[in-house]
Amino acid sequence: MFLINFKFPRLLVIYEADGTVYLPLMGGIPGQTVFNFTTDLFAEEARIIALMDKQTGEVMEIKGRYPPAYRNNSGPRAFPFFFYDVKPNGNFIFSFAGDPLLHVLDEDFKQVRSFGVPGDGMNMDYRPIPQNLEDRDFAEWIMDQSEEFDFYTSLKYFPESALLLRGYILNDNADYDGMQVYRDGVLIADFNVPAGFRIAGYSNSVYYSEVVPDFDTLTKKIYTFTLK
Repeated sequence: MFLINFKFPRLLVIYEADGTVYLPLMGGIPGQTVFNFTTDLFAEEARIIALMDKQTGEVMEIKGRYPPAYRNNSGPRAFPFFFYDVKPNGNFIFSFAGDPLLHVLDEDFKQVRSFGVPGDGMNMDYRPIPQNLEDRDFAEWIMDQSEEFDFYTSLKYFPESALLLRGYILNDNADYDGMQVYRDGVLIADFNVPAGFRIAGYSNSVYYSEVVPDFDTLTKKIYTFTLK
């Protein structure tokens, strides 16, 4: 059983020339009719990507797994979402919300390498998930974790500049979040960005954010920056 979640944060659907579509999902365990993303079993066995034929809509395969940070500790599982992109050589790059490492997988979803460091000032000392919480209490606990601790929120690879950008939330500051820049697996910059900033695009040496709503002024903003 698996769930293709179209409410997935920053859902990225990738279309290949051969007609294959890659969809992020939260996949259940074979033989199970329900799943709980906080359990050891889910962290070990769940799949994260569906390969679908865009002509028929048939899901041909489900692939990928959560990384060791999720399999070995329950705390990061409060942040089960992830972000990914594809490099020109066909390798996938994954960033999981609660894992400071970035993971490179080949076209067969086999691990190539991992790299990365926590964002500057991030609090990722996640608490273990309590056992036997009622549904309402569990939902409140998850919300509390997302407001107390920091986590990653975006990932984008730009072949034009050969740079990988990863964003993160800093919950102890309401004015700004953080952005990391990697080149060839090496962190070359880590700087503050306006709160709510998500990287969206690149053109003529300028990077652009997604639209950021300002509810105080009832306006929408798009931020830009350059990297020297």
